[in-house]
Amino acid sequence: SRPPEQKQDYLSMVGHLKSALDGPAARAALSLPWLPVFTLVLWAIHPWFAGLAAALIAIAAALRLTYHAMAAAPSTALLSAQAQESRSMQDAQQVSSQPALGELSHNLLARFVAALGQRSSLEDQLSPLRVISASLEAYLRSLTQLLGLSLGAALVVQGDLSAGGMIAASLILTKTVSSLEAAFASVDNLK
Repeated sequence: SRPPEQKQDYLSMVGHLKSALDGPAARAALSLPWLPVFTLVLWAIHPWFAGLAAALIAIAAALRLTYHAMAAAPSTALLSAQAQESRSMQDAQQVSSQPALGELSHNLLARFVAALGQRSSLEDQLSPLRVISASLEAYLRSLTQLLGLSLGAALVVQGDLSAGGMIAASLILTKTVSSLEAAFASVDNLK
């Protein structure tokens, strides 16, 4: 029989593994091996679909990189402000337990309030960037579906594709781009 502490450690590890496998990063990782298959199928349906997929993926990557470039400085400052806020609160709690240091406690609480205000200001700076980024990503998802169907309809009218091929290519195109977007997002969440 194992000691209770070791059993608790095993249960904790199993819980962490379950959380990791149940999260969006695992789903994105399981989708990645299918991307070359999806791209080949798009190429087999019609090479323009593979080109469209590559262009949309490049746009999604450019949007993500632009967001990170614009949000880098405020995000770093936000992390610093959060750390300062936490340190100030811990210091104030330690000092407040000693009645002889009442004035110091007030100063530390004032520092905490200042750090809280700085964090709030930085979050206000980042909020529009996050909203714009999320809106552009949603627009790109809608655009992917619309462009896939439009390209398919044009190819059907020209006689280069069947109606079934148009629907299949549109669905596969959407899945390809959304899988890569999910992979980008999961990489961001791991940072």
